[in-house]
This record gives sequence, C-alpha cells and structure tokens, in this order.
Amino acid sequence: MKRKIQGKRVAAYTRVSDESQVDGHSLDAQLSEITRWCEAKGYELVAVFTDAGVSAYTDKIEKRPDFARLLDEADAGRFDIAVVHTLDRWARNSAVLAQSLVRLGNAGVGFASVTEQIDHTTPAGKMVLTTLGAAQEFFSSQTGVHVRKAHREKASKGIAVGPAAFGLMRPEAGAAFEPVAEEAAAVGEAFSRRHNGSSYGQIAAWLDDQGFRTRKGRRFTGHAVKDMLGCRLYIGMVRCGDEEFPGKHDAIVDRELFDDVQRLKRHRTGARLVHGTRGVLQGRVGCIRCGNALHSDREYRRGLPMYRERHSLDCETNN
Repeated sequence: MKRKIQGKRVAAYTRVSDESQVDGHSLDAQLSEITRWCEAKGYELVAVFTDAGVSAYTDKIEKRPDFARLLDEADAGRFDIAVVHTLDRWARNSAVLAQSLVRLGNAGVGFASVTEQIDHTTPAGKMVLTTLGAAQEFFSSQTGVHVRKAHREKASKGIAVGPAAFGLMRPEAGAAFEPVAEEAAAVGEAFSRRHNGSSYGQIAAWLDDQGFRTRKGRRFTGHAVKDMLGCRLYIGMVRCGDEEFPGKHDAIVDRELFDDVQRLKRHRTGARLVHGTRGVLQGRVGCIRCGNALHSDREYRRGLPMYRERHSLDCETNN
C-alpha cells in the first residue's frame, strides 16, 4: 500500500558535475534555495543528499551514490518530498528521470523543483507520477513486443540475432554468418575429440595450446568448451526463443556428430571430469556478487587450480 504524502518531511538533492565546484558556492547556493522553499511552505528539511563532481548524464543510477541512497531512503519512507534547485540537478538523462520519478511515485513520495516550479507534491502531482509510471511500463512492454517480433522475423529468414560464435563471423551488419576457416576446423576437431572421449578440460587445453581464444579474447576453459559444443549454429540452425529455423549460413559440424555429442552430455553419469585435481570446495562456495555456484577448474597452460562460474552465466565477475 502506498503511503499518504504528508507534505512535511523534505529531502534535498544537490549536485555539481565539475569537481572544481565541489568546494565552491554552487552546492551551498542550491541548498539555500531549497531551504527557503521549505520555509515558505512550512516544510521540514530532514535530509540532504549530495553528489559532487558527478554528471547527471549517466544512464546508471548507481554511478551517483547519494542519488541512489536518496531513492533507497524514499522506499524506506524516511521523507515525503524530494526537492532539487533545478531539474538538471536531478537528471539530464530522460531514462534516469523517468525511472527515478516512477520510483518516487511508487514509494508515495512527492517531487519538486524550485526553479522550474515543478510540484508533484499535490494529489494531482502524484497522479502525474503514477501516470508516468504506467506509460513507461506500457511503452517498455510494447518495445519488447516489437523487438521480439523483429528478432523472430530475422530468424525465420535464417539470419541469427546476436554475436557470432567461435568459428563463425558476420561479414557485415545484418548479414548471415560465414565460417572462419582455421577456427571452424578447430570447432570440428573439438567435437571429434569429445566424441572420442576427451573431457571438456582436455579440449580446452588443446585449443589453448593451438593459440585459439574465445570471442572475448580469453583462454578456453572447460565451461566455455561445454557451451561451445552445444551451439546449434554449428549445424546451420538459428534459434529465436523456443523456435528454431534453418540458417542461411552453412553448417561447419556434421549433424550426426553433433547429435552424438549431445547424447553423451545427456547420458553422462558420474562426477564431472576436471582437467586436474577436483577442488575440495566444489559445490560448496558461491559468487559473492550474484550467488551463482562456483566450480573447480584449471588454468590450462600452467595447470593452476581456480574456482569460477559457468561460462554462460551473466555476472560482472564472470568476464
């Protein structure tokens, strides 16, 4: 349930983008104007949030620490109105502006700008914030629908959406993939080695010894090889969601060999083979950032032990 705005407790937000202004008059001037605005309306200034030397053009709220803290405090109900001297002190990026105002509206917190005389502290102002949130959600949803439709249309014509896998390249934007000769041969060899009993780690070590690197320029690991051996682009297919279409690009792996490798993966029993000694913390530790499980692995050129997330998981530490 949203809280009713009492119109009494005010949080001020001040900001300067030029570090040379941090110790100057600008921050004090902003706060003075906000203080006079509060006094004229009989409101109590209970908190001041300041980002010094930070641009308002950034599209990431977390890059402005006190701005992010203000929004957290709004969610916690610590004040009723957020006030700035001018709107550009709050945000110059339209996405950040909309996102932050919607968040205030959802928390039942009003918003006001002294200079522009923007006042969302009234019931009508709250309705503006609520309407803004509904409109943003609608257009975001519509954008997602159109994007998915465009992606499916491309996939149905055999054009893959997304970056090229190892062994393939896109000659130009919007074009079908083409094989990269040496890499494509290495992909075929990786499938053959797996079919003949090599572990993911052993294949990664072989790729590393041949001087190959992933598309991100990193050495192959067992997890990267496992992901690679499941990529259906190699048999000339293109996926979009749960649907699959014949691609315009040529297959670089024989379909029968590909299917055999997938059957090995599905029917494999016993512990996962690690290229080297299995770590004693296997399955017992996780990433401090996202909580994903960490698995023991090896840095294959020197054989050094390490723990890492699966190659396909999205986490800032898994780059």
